[in-house]
Amino acid sequence: MSTTPEFTAAVEMHHAMSTTMGTDHPLTQRALTLVMELAPDELKTLMADKAREMGLIPEAHGYLDDGTPCYRLEAIAEKLGLTEAEAQASVQAFMADRMAMGLDTMPIDPALIHIRQ
Repeated sequence: MSTTPEFTAAVEMHHAMSTTMGTDHPLTQRALTLVMELAPDELKTLMADKAREMGLIPEAHGYLDDGTPCYRLEAIAEKLGLTEAEAQASVQAFMADRMAMGLDTMPIDPALIHIRQ
């Protein structure tokens, strides 16, 4: 798996912030968002597979044409022990952070999701 210098720098920054400010600090969480944005696709796939194996994420509700899994907000909220309103607020905050960082925030058109049968 090949990585970029930007990815390596983002990982080092996240580690430093996690150590000094803690993993729950908003800036540390933003740093993790950048790490994930810059991560090689192979690493993203490995991490998603491990999260599914550990039962941390629900089954995908459907998939996009490229195989990207899509999840129902209700299923995520249930898996995390949140209300739907709390999960929605979390998603909105996450998207606002991505926008502030200049990262993609394009919502998925529900018409493009192929529902699991």
